[in-house]
Amino acid sequence: MNWNPMIKTCRGFTKTLTPDTTPTFSHYKSLNVGDGYINMAGMMIKFTRNPMLNWQMAQEYCVNHTRRLVVLDTLEKYNAIRVHPFVQESTNWWVGTRKLEDTWKWTTGQAMDNGIQILEDSGDADCVGFWIGYLSDSQCNWGTPFICEK
Repeated sequence: MNWNPMIKTCRGFTKTLTPDTTPTFSHYKSLNVGDGYINMAGMMIKFTRNPMLNWQMAQEYCVNHTRRLVVLDTLEKYNAIRVHPFVQESTNWWVGTRKLEDTWKWTTGQAMDNGIQILEDSGDADCVGFWIGYLSDSQCNWGTPFICEK
């Protein structure tokens, strides 16, 4: 592989990679659909900063007000959320994944087997949130913002 700083491309194997091929927020069209929800990558989602809740309370809040914590069961959904400006901030955002019986599962009960990596920092945390654009394990009792999905 050869990096060409003049044209900011990397040529190698079979593909030319440029900064333009990395998804950014502008790649994902979002439409404000009212009541704080946006339609993005086939999801209707709402970023909720207040109240800041632990994982279980955030899931209950989403169930009572919408449907559930967001489920990122495709790479497109994951990338759309990952590059959102809110998720790029230095805070945790709960999503609908948690460890049950040593397996990461979505709130739908489906195992998280779509190739999306979770940064497992603490080893004993059983809930997942976005931390500066990456999924990371977190202590379930932390009060943080969360993302609901309709």
